[in-house]
Amino acid sequence: MTGATLRTAAYTGDMTGAKSPQKRQVARPATTRKTESKEASIRTATKATATKRGSGVNLPGYLLAVSLKRYRLQRGQRHEDLAALGYGSRSKWSELENFDHPYKLADVIALCELFQVPLSQTAQMKKWARQARAVNWADGESPLLADDSQWSTYLGSEGLAVGIRIASHVIPGLLQARGYAELAASVPGMSPERLDKVVGLRFDRQDQHIGRAVVEVALGEEALYRFGGIPAIMDEQIRHLLYLVERGADIRILPYDSGGLLTLWGEVTILTFPEDTGLTPVIYEEGHSGGKYSSTPGVVGRTITRTTAMFEQAVPIKEFLE
Repeated sequence: MTGATLRTAAYTGDMTGAKSPQKRQVARPATTRKTESKEASIRTATKATATKRGSGVNLPGYLLAVSLKRYRLQRGQRHEDLAALGYGSRSKWSELENFDHPYKLADVIALCELFQVPLSQTAQMKKWARQARAVNWADGESPLLADDSQWSTYLGSEGLAVGIRIASHVIPGLLQARGYAELAASVPGMSPERLDKVVGLRFDRQDQHIGRAVVEVALGEEALYRFGGIPAIMDEQIRHLLYLVERGADIRILPYDSGGLLTLWGEVTILTFPEDTGLTPVIYEEGHSGGKYSSTPGVVGRTITRTTAMFEQAVPIKEFLE
């Protein structure tokens, strides 16, 4: 049994065994799959220095290390160059980029200046540096209508993930068609420019992740009737869901008569990561008042077990619509 398998088994639910009524296999363990996404930017920046890490690695610290390495390489700086400039020894930077030790905030600020990192990304890296040193980094909440800096932690996590499992009462942003996305994202006072940016980001995520990662989504049947008063919106959305299935997404519908399995208060996402990162799965729950991360083994295990039960009861969308 590999280290990655041991880490997954510790959560008491391995996201496997979910089958359709025809016994078709739904999920394979994302942590034991050989991913073909080596060309992805985050993997490219880290594949040469991937090391054996323990389950204590936290996601903000890993994203920080990956991002700083990417900027260093873009500027053509070597560890020896940093040492010559007085930024510490070569071994220090090797350990930091392998995330054997968390970055100090002062080092992050100095490196951002040296690498000419944009101010917006510098602010995000400083936030990651603070979170990386927190024992319970995942306990912090983020607003439902998060700004770009707050939302980028999730986007970075999603970009690194090789497995994305979602259970929801509504169509999640990763699957939304344009008409649905415009109605779902619009709030009073939002400018047309901001709305267009939010909707565009959802399509960018679809382009980046559908077909790259293992994407599994269980939707309550009610999700198909959310905008029932506007038939054209839902007709477009259903066609879009079928299109995403053709691209590789596994989308399933949990019928009304399947019982109370989808007892969610909002939307829950499980992200699983490449085994060479040492990162254990992360849960992101989003509701009416905001979102919250969790990497606590008990919470992750229960959520994986619960969503696996949903997938066992859910029906592939093509079959459901027949």
